[in-house]
Amino acid sequence: MRHARLRLAVPPPAVSRSDRVPPPSAGGGTRRLPVVPIDLRPPPRVVQPERQLMAAVLVDAVATWRRYRWARDGQARVRLEEVVAWLEDPSASWPFSFVRICAELELDAARIRARLR
Repeated sequence: MRHARLRLAVPPPAVSRSDRVPPPSAGGGTRRLPVVPIDLRPPPRVVQPERQLMAAVLVDAVATWRRYRWARDGQARVRLEEVVAWLEDPSASWPFSFVRICAELELDAARIRARLR
């Protein structure tokens, strides 16, 4: 883990001559704060396993469509027809339907359908 070191020079507070306190050390009248490591990386996003599975289902469907869209043999056409039927199904009745996955992942289902046509 990499840390950046941050040093801040803090000037002494402005006080009148009568309230003046002698400087804490021979550091020119400024006090140094202790060096504290600061983690500059953004915090990791915690992705729920259900969302990861939904994303994997969508990625697999798009990969299957791309792989078999020009195929001519029977098994490949069957796989392609399954994916196309899943993509075009407007129902959101089951948890892993295309519409529900897009809603959960905050994706535009109509735009994805249009790009895959």
